[in-house]
Amino acid sequence: QMLTLRTDGKGKIELDIQPETQTTMLTIKDPRTPRSGVAIPIRIGHMDPVDKESGQHARLNNLGYFAGPVEGKTEKENHALFLSAVEEFQCDHALGVDGKCGPATQAKLKQVHGC
Repeated sequence: QMLTLRTDGKGKIELDIQPETQTTMLTIKDPRTPRSGVAIPIRIGHMDPVDKESGQHARLNNLGYFAGPVEGKTEKENHALFLSAVEEFQCDHALGVDGKCGPATQAKLKQVHGC
């Protein structure tokens, strides 16, 4: 089933889903963003720990930092997306900006994300 939803004035959407739902896809359709048309896989009810890169990706993506990975991009391109997302997060939260998701960045990421 495909739904078309619009964000509110703060860029948020809300949608009730069935409790058994485990995965979905989000596609942003807005020509003002380079992410327009990119299908983003979302795993519901599961998140790897913040000390794992996959957990960092998930939290950054959930917070709107677009850390990838993007299917069809090279490992180098996906790594560049991740580094950029980490740097943007660090800048937004007054952390040292180095693109590394070290202990201080992980702690802030967990705090801001809520888990």
